[in-house]
Amino acid sequence: MQDNMTDTPDEDYDTINSIVTSLESVVFTLRSNQTNDFVSVKKSIGVKIGTISQDVQFPTSNRSVSNLFDNWIRETKNTIVLSKDSFDDLAEITSYSILVIKRQESSEPQLSRTNTSRTISALKIVSDIIAVSVDADQGITLKSPLTLTFGVSNLTQLESHVTPACVYLDTSVSGHVTWSRKGCLTESFTDDQIICKCNHLTSFAVLMGPKQLAEHQALTALTITGCSVSIVCLIITIIVYLYLWRYVLYNTVTQLYFWGFREST
Repeated sequence: MQDNMTDTPDEDYDTINSIVTSLESVVFTLRSNQTNDFVSVKKSIGVKIGTISQDVQFPTSNRSVSNLFDNWIRETKNTIVLSKDSFDDLAEITSYSILVIKRQESSEPQLSRTNTSRTISALKIVSDIIAVSVDADQGITLKSPLTLTFGVSNLTQLESHVTPACVYLDTSVSGHVTWSRKGCLTESFTDDQIICKCNHLTSFAVLMGPKQLAEHQALTALTITGCSVSIVCLIITIIVYLYLWRYVLYNTVTQLYFWGFREST
């Protein structure tokens, strides 16, 4: 962990999780009672509910629908694209919901703490939170990945010091909430956008952390690779040595026998 960062207390994770879970519960109720497509955007929350009859996209390019969006949704660079093909083998899935929670620009991004190898440590939330769900178990693995584009700000000034990571809110461990990147790929990023691809549905965000973290991960991978190659080479050397040693031993015995025979004669 970097010296200039501190862990966020567990209650902050609980707060984030409670807010997201509460809002998702409301959206779930709306989705259960909604028969038509539904869009609602307030000051800091955007919701879209629809049926999976075609590829899912939010915000939509449909001008008549986009007029319903508040300015922050229309101007955001956030986009969500989910292919209908993702559910070809899941006929029971018929509807979806998208929840966008706007990050308050005036507040300092919260820090994230993790304690497992699959998670990211010492990172700040720099994007809105996007939750995508369907009328089925959230644990499903998508046939085609979900594509999320997050709009971020001030990345130009930060990019030499930090590295982005696409993550999701992981609540799989009882009593522990954290951000994890398992199943999510940071595909690319520009000055003001980051594109993520994830193979499951849940609540997503983009975190930024010190670039040394990425360099440390690369160094760790390089060290592991180097040690593995060294071990393999050592094993090969031992095998070759043992294989050739029997010939050396045979020649030695033969020579001793020959000289012994000569001396006896």
